[in-house]
Amino acid sequence: MLSKIETNMKKLILFISLCFPCFVFAQIIQRFGIGTDSFTNPGQGIVKTVFVDSSNNMLYAGGSFEYAGGILSYGIAKWDGNTWDSLSCGIRRFVGSGISEGVLDIEKFGEDLVICGNFTKAGGKPIQGIARWNGTEWFDVGGSAGGAIYQMEVYNDELYVVGSFLNIGGIPSKGIAKWNGTFWTDLSQNFESYCGLNSTLYLYTLLHYKGDLYVSGNTNCDVGATNDRVSKRLGNQWVQVGPGLIGGLAWINKLSIFQNKLYVGGNFSTQYNNPDNNIYYLDGNLAYPTAGGVLPVSVWNMFEYEQELYVCGQFVVAGGDSVGRIAKWDGVQWINTGISINRNDGVARFGVINSFAKYNGNLVLAGAFDMINDTLANNIAMVNFGTTTVSFSKATKFFKLYPNPANSTFSIELSDFSYSKSISVYNAVGQLMLPQKTTEKTLDVSSYAKGMYVVEVQTDKGISRQKLIVE
Repeated sequence: MLSKIETNMKKLILFISLCFPCFVFAQIIQRFGIGTDSFTNPGQGIVKTVFVDSSNNMLYAGGSFEYAGGILSYGIAKWDGNTWDSLSCGIRRFVGSGISEGVLDIEKFGEDLVICGNFTKAGGKPIQGIARWNGTEWFDVGGSAGGAIYQMEVYNDELYVVGSFLNIGGIPSKGIAKWNGTFWTDLSQNFESYCGLNSTLYLYTLLHYKGDLYVSGNTNCDVGATNDRVSKRLGNQWVQVGPGLIGGLAWINKLSIFQNKLYVGGNFSTQYNNPDNNIYYLDGNLAYPTAGGVLPVSVWNMFEYEQELYVCGQFVVAGGDSVGRIAKWDGVQWINTGISINRNDGVARFGVINSFAKYNGNLVLAGAFDMINDTLANNIAMVNFGTTTVSFSKATKFFKLYPNPANSTFSIELSDFSYSKSISVYNAVGQLMLPQKTTEKTLDVSSYAKGMYVVEVQTDKGISRQKLIVE
């Protein structure tokens, strides 16, 4: 039996939870003017990377857009806190799609801004793959790159780059090199003997971790039973760290450091005995799972913000719970951010996030989208996680979903305290299954293919999602 003290304590907790408010996070979406766009492909002004220069609090955006804030800017633009501006006439890019298009990364090296990607001109000059901006004019970086550069990092006053290039600055180099401000040094020596002479190297990501250089990507290594791996440079040699990935379409998009561990994000699954689904972490040479990872497909980027790891990609489930292209990880569990990213470029679907940054204390999201929650935001926006108060008794799920699994119809039951603004159903790749958003509470899924779907309900209290299985 409970003691009198225990009974009174339970009554007190119940009284507090029913009568007193508690603090929760409320999201304020802030726009960067009218965002970015493309006149040759309206609605396709994609932002692929963002960078904040802490010396002047300037935010730079790069990608395949042609306009920023209505200003002709061709792939690179800057935001001063109020307005967009171009950097001369920007870049000219290869015609293509996917990762090999436009500006893909931005860094500060010395006093210059450096951009990289897949382009053939900067400021009207024939500069390929990598260029620097001195505040008024574009220049090359010790020459051009013979192919795309995907990511850069400044370490010990040297600029490291990875990509799919075969030469850089006039020297042979297969996908990885460094620049000291005067000349380029090839770092791909011995990579072929380590990975296989017939390997095609597409190195997407690099970083320095505990003083060592790590790289990865889609290397298609032809030695052993594994396709791709995390590689570390020791002296003039490359060595494998952790397990190699298994599966025909397995690769790594991003390496990131969180809680002093090396996180690995990409496209891989436990179906082929990989450490987890699309994301795991390394501690030393051992790989550890992340509570089920994310599903169904890849992680694109990771960014630490306010002591949590924000992850974006093409997934719709994290740790078994429905999310929507973005989730956060605290080192133990996955947490739904409550952020809804949507895009309608002829096909209504989830949008995608390509890059993160921290600007004026808030989280910047950049990618391919036109709406964040209820706010129109063309490809770039900022989330202010303010605080508000709600009654503890209202801290429940917005809706119930039944039956689940379903085979013909399913119904939605809303909580007493909320009313529905719209209901959406997305498939596993983020496409909207309904002709449009609806307010109907019972929906027919008899024509749906078997599999996993996400039901998103927007109410006066916010947005909530749940996973639906159709059998």
